[in-house]
Amino acid sequence: MKRWLVLGLLIIVAGCTDEPAQKDSVPVPEGPGEWAVAAWADKTEIQVGEALTLDVAMRHPAGAEFLLATGGDQLTPFELVEQIEPDSTTPTESRVKLRIAAYRLPGEVAIPPIKLEYQNESGELASVETQPIPIVLVTSLTPEVAEIHDIKGPMADLPVPSRRGRIWWLLAALVVAALAYLIYWRFRKKGAELLGEPLPRHLAPPEVEAEEALRRLVEARLLETGKVRQFYIELSDIMKRYAGRRYAVRYLERTTSEIQRDLRVAGIKQQKQLMLDKILVTSDLVKFARIAPPDDESNRVVREGFRFVDETKPKLVAQELVPSEAQP
Repeated sequence: MKRWLVLGLLIIVAGCTDEPAQKDSVPVPEGPGEWAVAAWADKTEIQVGEALTLDVAMRHPAGAEFLLATGGDQLTPFELVEQIEPDSTTPTESRVKLRIAAYRLPGEVAIPPIKLEYQNESGELASVETQPIPIVLVTSLTPEVAEIHDIKGPMADLPVPSRRGRIWWLLAALVVAALAYLIYWRFRKKGAELLGEPLPRHLAPPEVEAEEALRRLVEARLLETGKVRQFYIELSDIMKRYAGRRYAVRYLERTTSEIQRDLRVAGIKQQKQLMLDKILVTSDLVKFARIAPPDDESNRVVREGFRFVDETKPKLVAQELVPSEAQP
């Protein structure tokens, strides 16, 4: 009787010990070689702008170097919100979590295959990739709001002015055109920095202006008063303006994806672009998807903004001082 009791206790203890390991382990698909990769999404249906978590598991030789391609347009039509650094479960298995979101019209989309790039035994670049994951984008708008109605009233119903009235309409149109022309040239000077023209001399360097703006944003205490969306709108404007001035790309009236593309063309380093992407994409989620991150997350985003400015601002090069010739 005692033997059976001891045996039963051992089985119960063993079962309790193994259960967490089974929950924490994510299987990697078997394959013919040492390299394999697979991905799982925590949701198959999300709202426009809502983030989902993508778990990526990789099998690789012990000590091997590899790259998980997630930058640029690799995740289109999704955008990377946050990438949590890989957590090595074993010497031959690694994990990484990606938080991604899509900003487009509702419908059926798919998370594209994610490549795991490495060098094979011959030293050539090789890769394996995940399977596409279908995702359904939905909207919270009611059918009455989302429905697109036809234009009401035909053009024939508009009153046709008389001959004398046509002259006055023509004069009004000329006045409006002249005003538009003057406004264009007025604001063209203010937008000189966007068009690659010389900046006014009184304008502070990009890094000085950005750091001062970030300090003012923190001192405004918008988060403490519940103005989370306004906080992220101003943060996004500050970072876009700094990146635009620093790398000489357009930034006014530009979307996050457009600025990302222009910065890649301008030659920004991928690591620095990922830092900026996290800030801008998080800001977009708050502005458009009405997501309210916790205060500690918002404070971390501000610190990332200061860090991005500090690590990308032009470095001062010390000039070698040449001693002057001795006076006779």
